[in-house]
Amino acid sequence: MMRSMERSLKGKTRQRRGGFQTRPYPASLRPPLKLPSSSASGSTGILPVVPRLEAWAPGLQGSGRGFGRGNRGPQPPVARASSPWAHPSPNNPRSTNPGQQPAVFLDRDGTINEEMGYINHLSRFRLLPDAGPAIRRLNEAGFQVVVVTNQSGAARGYFPASLVEKVHLHLQDLLAAQGARVDAIYTCLHGPDEGCSCRKPQPGLLLRAAEELGLDLRRSYLVGDRYKDIETAAHAGVQGILVLTGYGLGEYEHFRRANPTPPVYVAKNLLDAAEFIIHREQE
Repeated sequence: MMRSMERSLKGKTRQRRGGFQTRPYPASLRPPLKLPSSSASGSTGILPVVPRLEAWAPGLQGSGRGFGRGNRGPQPPVARASSPWAHPSPNNPRSTNPGQQPAVFLDRDGTINEEMGYINHLSRFRLLPDAGPAIRRLNEAGFQVVVVTNQSGAARGYFPASLVEKVHLHLQDLLAAQGARVDAIYTCLHGPDEGCSCRKPQPGLLLRAAEELGLDLRRSYLVGDRYKDIETAAHAGVQGILVLTGYGLGEYEHFRRANPTPPVYVAKNLLDAAEFIIHREQE
């Protein structure tokens, strides 16, 4: 019996793919909890973000490993890609399409946190000083903030996919301490030679987010520290902003003339990029 249960749990752990979005809600706004069948997870190579289900449904017993920082208890089951936990605002005045709203997509490493190479341990994840204030400003301005990140280290065997989940929960903790949040995180776990449609500069992560969150890509931005991010923005039909943190300064100095698609703005850091976006949308 125990061996049968262990095989079942391992199977559920392997199925943790098919990205979805999560958003913290106060108690009065908690949506009903809906969990899909295991067939909904698929094998897309897009890692789901684990929602803080323990805050909404204390005592919920899930499968798999413990998650996040410290002892958070068991991991909840996987939710659907089109999740009830993210509610786009249908009446956003900036939206050009009814029911849709603009978003600011953010690259992760070098844009939100220090560029450390592969984050193979939680201690290597460190927020840049301007990241919390920048994301809080975007939250206050009414933008959906969506992280889109390539994390091929799992496919290369440098760290387990479960570490990416823990890093993203840690990211949410660090941002929450500064009064900020990201509304969704979409992660490609594929290696560079797998030919997927979700690894940047392919636009798959952004297109999927737009469909699931109801986003107006024509009014949206992608902020990153690589010209690969600017290329991704062009492929998805959003406006690209290059930040000079992370690899950004070197990319700008060495590759700006060779890049066929220039960014709409070159920002000192994420806070500078956020202020540019907010002021531009207010004009």
